[in-house]
Amino acid sequence: MRLVCAHMNHGLIKKEGKRHQIFSENLARRLHIPFYSKTIDVRRVASRMGRSIEEAGRIERYRFFTEVAARTRRRKIATAHTLDDQAETVLLRILRGTGLRGLAAIPAKRKEGRFQIIRPFLETRKKDILSFLKQNTIGFCADKTNKNPDFARNRVRGWLIPQIEKHFDRNIQESLAQLAESSALAADYLEKEAKLRSSRGTKISIKELLKMHPALQRETIFQSLLKAKGDLKKISHSHILSILAMASSPTKHGLLHLPDIKVQKINTVLNFKTT
Repeated sequence: MRLVCAHMNHGLIKKEGKRHQIFSENLARRLHIPFYSKTIDVRRVASRMGRSIEEAGRIERYRFFTEVAARTRRRKIATAHTLDDQAETVLLRILRGTGLRGLAAIPAKRKEGRFQIIRPFLETRKKDILSFLKQNTIGFCADKTNKNPDFARNRVRGWLIPQIEKHFDRNIQESLAQLAESSALAADYLEKEAKLRSSRGTKISIKELLKMHPALQRETIFQSLLKAKGDLKKISHSHILSILAMASSPTKHGLLHLPDIKVQKINTVLNFKTT
């Protein structure tokens, strides 16, 4: 298996970002690994997109990774997410409000277009990786932006989790990672069952829907929305409840306008159409 290295400089701290880029390039050269890099102004990109700096950075990062993978004819993209990242993500989603799919947090592998994202360190604590590097005298860079309290993840990492470890559970990170794994298994099962029941695509039999367990009802609606819309952006839990309420109402006709899609009730069928 031949490796290539892709490095994104987000431009948040110019001097340090450049130093990290040079460090990564030199390391790749010593290991005889082809190196690709890109520098962006993530604040400007986020403003243009109308998104947070964190979200814009993630979008641009994976866009760049897939570009490099396509250019070098690689099928897999490996990222360095750790168990700590998983725990932080689960806790952030709990704080913001989430369902089973959200609790599954960061998947160990997922599709990104025609590529596969893999995360080989997702079950490894960050402290164990740092210990290995130090024991073997391997240099590394620490990103100062990871301590910036302006970012919610950094507040969870630097303050909330240490407080929970101190006052409630010193193994909270492992507990949150286990919750993510259990949620992922349950979500995967529901998704597969729902896909079998939503095989008619953008139409659902209301009679069949109302016979299902409530958890399966919601997942079946999610799958129908996904098939019709192509994604679940801007779709919330309240939208799913509204669709279920319309389906179970005694009226024969109804119409809901959701973000980029409308759901119509016609007698005994729910019909999903993009707008």
